[in-house]
Amino acid sequence: MTFLDPESDNGVLFITFSGYKMELQDMPSSIIYKRRNKKWFNFFYSGFRNLWNSENTNIVNFNESWEDNLKRLQCH
Repeated sequence: MTFLDPESDNGVLFITFSGYKMELQDMPSSIIYKRRNKKWFNFFYSGFRNLWNSENTNIVNFNESWEDNLKRLQCH
């Protein structure tokens, strides 16, 4: 999911649905404009915000290996 200007009435959501062992070009995608479909835009944005603000969300350091990130996160 990629949100553009989600707090304004001009918000746009680009969403791609992934599938197991599917190539990117085979995955369905959609664009949701807040002005046209506020209900679904707010549904996805609310879920995104809940995840972002969750105590279970962790910061990933892209300068570290995934193994080092995992070790650091398991310590907390």
